[in-house]
Amino acid sequence: MVILSVIVAILLFVLFAYLKYVDRGFMISKCFPYKPMKAGDKVHIYINNVYNRSATISQVSGRLLYIYIKLPLEIEYRGRFYATGVLGGGERLIFVPQHKYLYLAVLAEAVRKIFGITECIENLPIGDLSSNKDED
Repeated sequence: MVILSVIVAILLFVLFAYLKYVDRGFMISKCFPYKPMKAGDKVHIYINNVYNRSATISQVSGRLLYIYIKLPLEIEYRGRFYATGVLGGGERLIFVPQHKYLYLAVLAEAVRKIFGITECIENLPIGDLSSNKDED
């Protein structure tokens, strides 16, 4: 029984090392849904994991997400189906397209920090600013 426990522990260690250093969490990130957000989509905003509001994304510019046309919110990380940010006072923001994704976003954040998963650049792509300048 002890030998079996040691073998299982070694196999788990090898699997963890592979996922962390070779795969970089790619296989694990594929387990989460793929629902990229873009300008014009409705987003649900949570502050410190407490629901705050729903808003429509007006524009994405660099590391800023604009809601209500003029309110910029900083984007820190873009996941496959969510994004995170930080307010000036240190509060954590989570942007999700549907309420049911909040718990998955919290889990995905933990997985991201453990395995060092890179950003999903298809989520919240930077919009073209020239079309907004013509309207002014």
